[in-house]
Amino acid sequence: PNIILDVANFSLMQRKLMTEYDFHISASMNTYENVEFEYLMREEIVIVLNRSHPLAKKKLLHMSELREEPFIAGWRGSSSNTLMVSLCHAAGFVPKFCAYYSEMERIFRAISENEGISIIPYDSLKDTLKEHEDLTYAFIADPGNYRLLKLCWPKKNFESRRNQMFREYALNYFADLEKRLMEEKQKELEEKQYSASAGGGAVTVTVSGKKEVLSVKLSEEVVDPDDIEMLEDLIVAATNEAFRQAEEDSSQMMSQLTGGLGGLGGGFPF
Repeated sequence: PNIILDVANFSLMQRKLMTEYDFHISASMNTYENVEFEYLMREEIVIVLNRSHPLAKKKLLHMSELREEPFIAGWRGSSSNTLMVSLCHAAGFVPKFCAYYSEMERIFRAISENEGISIIPYDSLKDTLKEHEDLTYAFIADPGNYRLLKLCWPKKNFESRRNQMFREYALNYFADLEKRLMEEKQKELEEKQYSASAGGGAVTVTVSGKKEVLSVKLSEEVVDPDDIEMLEDLIVAATNEAFRQAEEDSSQMMSQLTGGLGGLGGGFPF
């Protein structure tokens, strides 16, 4: 009962916590006196691009590949912008901001209009891709490719039962949310297809992310009844390469999910 939701930057919310509010959900890395917090979930950060962009076909990008790109950012001082700048600085360059927009929808529209690229939380993007079919995204291969959401509250000598219940609810809710996001990414992996060729394109094999062979295409000139052994070798070579691509993609994405590529403190700080 009587739960009030609001949006504000952390410095303002930190002051309000002491006078007006019971809780604040923040992605800020700052800490303040008289404010306690508990981590809720690890929030994946991805690069959002227009599908016509030269890098749009890649599902994993290094920040160094974005050195010359124009960046579209949210409001100055937001945790997303701070993380964007940190990733760029760690890769050895200063981001070139071409625009700042306070609304996420305006950022997506700007990317659709090829104004630039942006870096945003993955879970803010899922539903948007259905509305903006001209947008796509790539995961970030560099360390620090996520932010941590935390639930903050003022230190008090006494805590009401209502506040205890809300904190327990928030922790359970975000634990379930993170699990669902991981399951969605795993499903996305399984539905992807990978193709590889051998013999100069004479044999092409396509497999799924579930490690199932979906198709085998042979050119007429490679089907020689007197040399079946060569055909068998080409099929094996193409199949192994397709599976290697699928395994590499799976390993990279799972590293993103588990923080295996490093990050802020090398993963969850607990």
